[in-house]
Amino acid sequence: MLKYLKWLSLTFSRVVTYYSAASHGGPLELEYAWVFTPDEFVYCSIDYTDRIREFSPRGGSVERQDDALVRMLKHLEIESTGYFAPHRSGFDWTPFAIPSDVALAEFITEDD
Repeated sequence: MLKYLKWLSLTFSRVVTYYSAASHGGPLELEYAWVFTPDEFVYCSIDYTDRIREFSPRGGSVERQDDALVRMLKHLEIESTGYFAPHRSGFDWTPFAIPSDVALAEFITEDD
């Protein structure tokens, strides 16, 4: 899947992101975001703190006080304080749209 997301970013010259978080009703136990700009950045939460580790395309990593979701959204030029409900009907996804049906067919053809 990450190979496809990177391909989308390079092919359409767009920022493409992948975010995941896990919780059992309390604080986040795991949170990470993968960003393709076309450079790659990965942000991972550190335990139950407000700190993340940022992995850069050059292989280094930095620990910083931040939130993986907020950091990822900055790449999309979306300001957030940590709450972001993309499933809400009021959010306009139009500026971020990529014709995925065409893109997937092209990706599969190129990958063969």
